[in-house]
Amino acid sequence: MEEVAEELEEMEYHPEMGDLIAETKATPDRYTDAQYIESVEFNWSRMGAAGHELFKDLDVPEAVAYRIKSSREWNPDDCRRLCELADMADEYDSDTVEDVVSAAADKLGVEIW
Repeated sequence: MEEVAEELEEMEYHPEMGDLIAETKATPDRYTDAQYIESVEFNWSRMGAAGHELFKDLDVPEAVAYRIKSSREWNPDDCRRLCELADMADEYDSDTVEDVVSAAADKLGVEIW
């Protein structure tokens, strides 16, 4: 995550044009560093190819769903991982993979379409 933050700092953004891909929100002092990361809000719909490259290894539901949504063809590893994150790995091996991945996305509250 630190590498991603460094890359983001080096990029040039124009928030007035709507290209801001992430924002941090102020958190109370009582939060730990681990909780602070949850205060980062990613604007997944604005990521484009740069976001796909930056988050190619990030293993959180939003990043996995983003990779699925932004790919021409669904990556089986990402589909399986999304199902694992939703505790639906057993269902993934069924014949209706698209339905299971969609249900996993719904369960996690992320978009893949």
